[in-house]
Formats: sequence, C-alpha cells, structure tokens
Amino acid sequence: MVQNMQVTDEGLIEKPLQFDNNDPSTFPKNQILNINKYNAAITAASNPKGNSDKILRDKIKQTLFKEYNKNKKNLNADELKIIKKHPSQIELIEPVAVSYVRQNFKPINDPYTQLLEQRFNRMLNEQEKAKQDRDQGGLAGILGGFNEK
Repeated sequence: MVQNMQVTDEGLIEKPLQFDNNDPSTFPKNQILNINKYNAAITAASNPKGNSDKILRDKIKQTLFKEYNKNKKNLNADELKIIKKHPSQIELIEPVAVSYVRQNFKPINDPYTQLLEQRFNRMLNEQEKAKQDRDQGGLAGILGGFNEK
C-alpha cells in the first residue's frame, strides 16, 4: 500500500505537530505532506499486507509508543488500536471471590504442654528471684538498702 516510503533507523514518520495558533509551522496547510504520509502509514500499519508493511508497522508502533508515553490524550482511536492500548482491547481483570472460613482455635490441654508451661513459668520465677538477689547484693545489701532502678 505504501511502497515509496523508506524505513530508516532514525524513525520513519513523525506524528504531525499539534495545532498552535501562534506557531505557523503547526498550521495544517504547512504540514499537509507530513499529515498525508502519516495517515497513509497508519492505514498501512493497521492492515499489514506484506513484509515491508510489517516493518513499517513496527516503526509506527515505536513512534506511537513514544507519543503514548509523552501524552496519552494526543492519540486517536486508530492509533491506540495499533499499539493495543484502546479501551476496547484492554482486558479487565475480574476480582476473585474469596470465601473466608472462620475457625475457632482452642488451646491444647495435653499433659506434656502443661509440663512445659510449668517449667517455663518456674524458669521465669527463678530469673526474677536471681535479679532481685543481684539488686540487693553489694554495698546496698550490706547497708540494708537496695538499688532502685
């Protein structure tokens, strides 16, 4: 379809500049050649026929992705469809329904667990008593006082 367009490494076709009333270079009459080439390239990229059109499509996709990253609102529906960013092409992820099972866990009251708990409590009590003995020892213990912290 677009046989006379040459694909170059630095890019094929630039998107026409957005119209600015104060800048004459952005007037449509001054960009008509660029606009026509761009529209022809977009048409060829949307329906590639041969190998050259596929290369053209890849170059157009690169150009459109750059434009999409700069400002998404500057692209029209056909351009968004080429880069697969059109709202009709984006798949919505449906939320997964999760059912929660409330389980009531009760502590295990077997004899071995009770024995371990008694040992742990006894160890804590011994450590607390040793700490108190340490605090009441030394000069304060001799004089009948104790260290307050």
